[in-house]
Amino acid sequence: MKLPIGGTRSLSREDRAPSDDFAIVWPGAPERETDGESMPRGLKSGEGAEAGSAGRGAGGPRAFAVAVDATPLEGEGDVESGNLTWRTLISGDRTPSNELSVGVAHWPPHGRLLAHRHEPAEFYFGLTGEGTVIADEVTLRIAPGVAVYIPGNTEHTVIAGPQGLSIVYGFARDSYGDIVYHMSPPRA
Repeated sequence: MKLPIGGTRSLSREDRAPSDDFAIVWPGAPERETDGESMPRGLKSGEGAEAGSAGRGAGGPRAFAVAVDATPLEGEGDVESGNLTWRTLISGDRTPSNELSVGVAHWPPHGRLLAHRHEPAEFYFGLTGEGTVIADEVTLRIAPGVAVYIPGNTEHTVIAGPQGLSIVYGFARDSYGDIVYHMSPPRA
């Protein structure tokens, strides 16, 4: 996915990694078989309901569990928004959920997420490493066990420390694809 500097972009299904390489499991999900191998109960992302409606289709949201390593790695090579990667864990276009989008992001040592803003508020929760979040010129430290709240429409950036940084992030939105990023032009 490429985000234009100083531009606006909404993530479409085509911008995302292929959705057929991970399974999401929830109570009562049907057994499935592929290529002669038995798969765990669950829905492979994008199956069943129309694309973009996994959490809004028949039956609505349901309890489920998803492992970080079972989700596709996204953001590789996306230098226009920074040098981070992420995995989307909960998003109504991929999981039987609504009202919440959650993922895990990782930065290499001294990595960056370039300045941007979006309408919904966002939270970060530090997992490993440490770094700095700058939100409307307020500098905040993020580290394991530290939560950061970023109000909606607040310009913010992330700079990882020398050990890199991993966080949980989330929005009160049905789908990550509902978030429109407005990338800030570079400062002189």
